[in-house]
Amino acid sequence: MKIHREHRAQDKKKIPIEIVPRDQTNTQENLQDMDQNQNVDVKPAQFVSVTVNNQIENYTGKITGYVHKDTSEEHPYSIQIALYFANHRKYPIYQKVLDKNMDFVMEELPPGFYMIELSSKDKVLKRIPNIKVLPNQTVHQSIILE
Repeated sequence: MKIHREHRAQDKKKIPIEIVPRDQTNTQENLQDMDQNQNVDVKPAQFVSVTVNNQIENYTGKITGYVHKDTSEEHPYSIQIALYFANHRKYPIYQKVLDKNMDFVMEELPPGFYMIELSSKDKVLKRIPNIKVLPNQTVHQSIILE
């Protein structure tokens, strides 16, 4: 690689000056106490292989299940199911009053950990924490009420 830079002499003539960079090497010489020479590679080669799996088109998951009561008698109040992200009970992601079949489907959930809470008339009946949902996965969660 040559770099040309113009230089003006006293007589106003343009004289090109050629600047050639020194050859650079990747080794460093180290002289130690006992007159030992060592060559150290200061730019080691490193190979990294990255594989991207982009075959998953839907990154959301879902939770399905049903609520089973131990007794055959009907519950006098309606049962509400709520889904919370992690164990934060401030804002539910999903809320629904269960019908007589007592089944539920919560779809389009981003991957993560969730908690299901069943309640009836402001009384918590059951909590199921740490439900793990992975991309494109259906988690079936059966709940038994006593």
